[in-house]
Amino acid sequence: MLVDVHAHLMLEGHEGQLYSLADMFRGSGREKLAQFVEYFRRAGIDRVILCSDPDLFIPKNDGGDPAGSLKRANDTVAEACARYPDLFAGSVMVNPLALDASLREIEERLEKQGFVGVGEICQYRTGHGTDTEGMREILRAAARLDVPVNIHSSLPTHTQELATLMRAVPEATVIMAHIGGSNNWRNGIKLAEEFPELYVDLSGITVQYAGTFEAALARISHERLLFGVDFPLIQPESMTGPFFAARMPEASRRAIAYENALRIYKRLVPAGAHCAM
Repeated sequence: MLVDVHAHLMLEGHEGQLYSLADMFRGSGREKLAQFVEYFRRAGIDRVILCSDPDLFIPKNDGGDPAGSLKRANDTVAEACARYPDLFAGSVMVNPLALDASLREIEERLEKQGFVGVGEICQYRTGHGTDTEGMREILRAAARLDVPVNIHSSLPTHTQELATLMRAVPEATVIMAHIGGSNNWRNGIKLAEEFPELYVDLSGITVQYAGTFEAALARISHERLLFGVDFPLIQPESMTGPFFAARMPEASRRAIAYENALRIYKRLVPAGAHCAM
């Protein structure tokens, strides 16, 4: 089995933004979603933790209605999960700048719609800090419901503030995305060494750089590493290739591929699909 803990439901291209495979999708919304799904099927990924498109939360894109944009974004994820329940499990997108709405979304989606986690929290899109009172409230809410929170990290400020955030809410289960970031992965690894309770999401371009995956595996317990892609910004095979080619004990590979995800995403139902191992 292979569980991808980091994917965004992006079915439209974003002119002027980072290019993604979503720019290649054609047809109706249902047809685009089928094309989206095909990438995971072809790569042998059995379960996907799915959150919404982070570009929806750039202030110029939210229509001046951040609470409404949160609901619409999580609605689209709920619809995709309902159409492909054997593949997708939802993760609640939140925005601390719309804190009351975010807390309502967490409660509603987790308790009534079967979502399994929170995040990716995309502070680089919404323009808030990694450690704010709103972020602390969101982590406390997730901790009460015993679900993990995935937080974007790509800059030294992100890892620095993530450290203070974790000290403030030690009861939360936190996942640091992208090993800390393509130009910040060394700080990400150091942070994971400092906080043995921190989980590390291997998604994104970071792991495609020679040596970063091996460095993470050498210095962080395999029990805290999670496989991820960051689709549709990243091609799935560009992540599965290095992962299955890397030299590691099979026990480590199983832990990273699915065991850790099933352990911390306690609401996630294992796939009944073919075993990708």
